[in-house]
Amino acid sequence: HLGVKDLTLSYDHFRTLFSAPFPCVNEDGSLAESVRLGSDVEPAAVHAAQQALTARLKVGTTVFFDSTMMRIGDQNNMVKLANSYGYKTYLIDCQGSLDVEILLERNRHRGVKRVDEQVLREIHAACAEKPVSPFITGVIDGTRTANLVMPEIFQITKAPKLQTEQNVIVVGDVHSCAEALQEAVDTLDDGSAHWVFVGDLFDRGPDALGVWRIVTGLIEAGRGTGDFVRRQGFW
Repeated sequence: HLGVKDLTLSYDHFRTLFSAPFPCVNEDGSLAESVRLGSDVEPAAVHAAQQALTARLKVGTTVFFDSTMMRIGDQNNMVKLANSYGYKTYLIDCQGSLDVEILLERNRHRGVKRVDEQVLREIHAACAEKPVSPFITGVIDGTRTANLVMPEIFQITKAPKLQTEQNVIVVGDVHSCAEALQEAVDTLDDGSAHWVFVGDLFDRGPDALGVWRIVTGLIEAGRGTGDFVRRQGFW
């Protein structure tokens, strides 16, 4: 419904590339689908999905990763990978506080893609208790209709609008070296350049406060971009 199929990856998609959906019959006589995978195929499908995700991150596209039962450890790994390519990571919560009976009713209209009711109950219970990684940038309420969810997704995925058409200077890995950063500003800035700060600004070095003052000064003057300011100085 969101119209982002071309931007979406999932483990299930890669499982179907290693097999195909087979028709089967549930215990109640209803039709369903099942993917047959050998024990050696599952790791290969997971590895292929992760490789595809990394390849998309490398080229800078927005990525939706569909994984209903993603544990907090898996979320942390996803965030770590995304951060290494300069991404923010959001979780779309498609369950929220929905009652399991509502999900079961929807499930009854999915035809051969219906999920066994007991399995759906177990998934609902697990997701209701599942925590969100503290490293996730934000949570999007996916229980709303697509026309309400999509504007929020568009807002957070669009590129930031720079406030100048002059030179753009991209800076990373300052590591609390305020003196070096100030020297770069004094040398490169003609008073109209726009500075983009891409991370690793405050750890390890001698003067984190000095870096903070330089960076926030440029941002407050409308000549800097860096969302870390809203996260108490962490990137």
